[in-house]
Amino acid sequence: MATVDEIPTDMALEIGGNLSPSRFVSVARDFFALVEHLAGITSTDAVKWDVVAREGSTILAMRPPEGASNEALTAIYAQVRQTTTSLVAGDWDPVIVDDKVLRLAKSISDIGRSTANAHPIRFWICREPIAFGPEVAERIREEESADYTDYGTLEGILQAIQDTRGALELKIRDMIYPFPIRCVVDDNMLATALENFRHRVEIAGEIRYRRNGAATSIRADRIERLPDDDDLPTVEDVRGLLAVGAT
Repeated sequence: MATVDEIPTDMALEIGGNLSPSRFVSVARDFFALVEHLAGITSTDAVKWDVVAREGSTILAMRPPEGASNEALTAIYAQVRQTTTSLVAGDWDPVIVDDKVLRLAKSISDIGRSTANAHPIRFWICREPIAFGPEVAERIREEESADYTDYGTLEGILQAIQDTRGALELKIRDMIYPFPIRCVVDDNMLATALENFRHRVEIAGEIRYRRNGAATSIRADRIERLPDDDDLPTVEDVRGLLAVGAT
């Protein structure tokens, strides 16, 4: 296993053992894609990473270019650390740890599944290691298999953002939800969704839940705008109505 002196950058992956060329290329691609995806979620400052590789080494490393924002890099390193540790613990934020993160993490974790020649996987973030063995992929699969769906309604503020690919992504947010919930709409409902952007809505459809009961997404078949907070009666209005009723 590698020592801290062997880690060339603040963002690296130790794969250990001897991998076939195809598996080496696969894990390298997944590692780079995972870091870039999390970086895109975390910071608006685009960071074009350089790959650092040494002959005979089992360490894949990424180095930011000179002049990259220290603030952005600090946030990215913190996010990668938080994401990997939450995956190891089996308790993650579904807003950050989306389907793409789970897919890439499973692929990286599965490299260590070989029984004939185990490949210890460790993330090195700011020269600190995080073990990332095959049990991570097992936890992800358990969580995915425990998902269930049910028809229902959700209320909240409808938001529209762009993901890292520039595609439009809709989410519904409310104080009662720990995280924004992804809203999937068909093309024939997209205009209705955008008309209600930043307004309080009720969305009916098929809701997907995690094992702990937290809703993660809804496939909408109806979107109905609700009164905004400014449109609701104030305490003074209600007091006046009660006073009239009392007389």
